Amino acid sequence: MEKFEDQSLEPNHLVYFEKEALMEMERHVWEILLQLKESIQKGEVGTVIGIDGSGRLPALLISKIIKRAYKKLGHQSIQTRFFRGGIFLDKKALDIQLKKYPLDVRRTILIVDDTIMTGGSIRTLTRNLRKRGYKAKVAVQAKDGEYSEELNAEFGHIIYADNKVPAIYGRESLTGVSKNRTDAIHAHPTRRDYSGSMRTSRIQKMIATRTFINEAVDRILEKIGLDSEK
Repeated sequence: MEKFEDQSLEPNHLVYFEKEALMEMERHVWEILLQLKESIQKGEVGTVIGIDGSGRLPALLISKIIKRAYKKLGHQSIQTRFFRGGIFLDKKALDIQLKKYPLDVRRTILIVDDTIMTGGSIRTLTRNLRKRGYKAKVAVQAKDGEYSEELNAEFGHIIYADNKVPAIYGRESLTGVSKNRTDAIHAHPTRRDYSGSMRTSRIQKMIATRTFINEAVDRILEKIGLDSEK
C-alpha cells in the first residue's frame, strides 16, 4: 500500500485551524480513488453525487480529479450533482428533478458522503436512482463497522477509507451550505447574520478551502497516476 503524506499549512493560512479536517479529507479521497482507479481509468463513472452538507467537499474533490483524468484519457466527462442528505429528502421533488435533468444511465453513479452509519442519509436517493435503472456505488470517508453487513447488503460494496467520523463532519464554515427540514432536495447556502470583518472572513475561508481542493487535485493525480492508462 502506498503511503500518503499530509501536506503542511502555514499558521497564517486562512484554513490553518481547519487543517485536520481538510488533510484528513484529502487522505481519505486518495484512499477511495485508489480503490476506484481501474474503474476510473476505464471511464466507468459517469456521475458524482455529493450528499450535502458534509459530503460536498469530498464529492467536489473526487469530481474534479475524475474530470481531469477523463480529459487526459479521452473519456466523456462526468456530471456532478449535489442533493441534501437525510430522511427529509423530498421524494416527489427528487423525482421531478431527475426527470428534468436526467443522469448518465450508461455509466455508474458514485454517491459520495463523509460518513455512513445507518444509511439514512442516502437511502431515499439510492432507492430512487435504482428504481430508474441507474447503477449506483457508494463511497464515504468513513463507515460505521457496527452496521457493516446490513449496509453492504442494502447498498452493495461500500468504498470507504476509515471507520471513525471524519473531522469534516458538520463544518459549515468550509462547505458553505446548511440543511433543514424545509430544504426539499438541495441544501441552502449558509445564511447567518454575519457582517463586516466576520462576514469577510467567512467568505475568505470558503475561497481558501476551494483553493486547497484545487491544489489537492494536483497532488492526488500525481500520487496515484489516475490520468495514465498504466
